[in-house]
Amino acid sequence: MAALERGSGAYNIADDEPVSMSDLMVAIAAAVGAPRPMTIPTCVLGALPYATVIMTGGLRVSNAKARDELGWTPNHPSYRDGVREFTAQ
Repeated sequence: MAALERGSGAYNIADDEPVSMSDLMVAIAAAVGAPRPMTIPTCVLGALPYATVIMTGGLRVSNAKARDELGWTPNHPSYRDGVREFTAQ
């Protein structure tokens, strides 16, 4: 609601801990008791350049605008805590 009253534009809602898509998928699998996700060789992903960036890179975002303009703080200090709580529900 604060974003509707005060801000303009987009806000990134994320914790402060950088994470790769690969590490996030491993954390989700562990939290739900699933096997570790299969690794796809980069040469296979080469046919889809954007997929390569998503799966192997760290698409970093900053939550500074949400913190500064809205007074927002993350509910969880790290993605690991958020994944555990989300998958426990």
